[in-house]
Amino acid sequence: PPPAAASGKRVFSANEAALMAWPASSYTLQLLGAAAQDSAENFIKRQAEPQKFYLFTASYKNKPWYVVVYGQYKDRKSAASASLALPENLRKLKPWARSVQGIQADIEQRKQ
Repeated sequence: PPPAAASGKRVFSANEAALMAWPASSYTLQLLGAAAQDSAENFIKRQAEPQKFYLFTASYKNKPWYVVVYGQYKDRKSAASASLALPENLRKLKPWARSVQGIQADIEQRKQ
């Protein structure tokens, strides 16, 4: 992870900054969690539209955990419906709806 700015301001990746700007009441689909950042980045690169995927770093068992999410939806039901319309290779991953509020909390917690 990049070092914190000298001002003490938290430093977020571009993807994390985008996720932090989303309404906390919205939802997204979590597709992947990985212990290796390369695994998550390579997964995104293999997608037809990689710009629609977001990578953020959380903490799992006191170690960095790299999470890939897709799409922004107004509520859990919309996210769940959208998961059924994903390409088969992504549906096989059994994506699940996650609240953006929870993701924002994960990102904030890691930055403390």
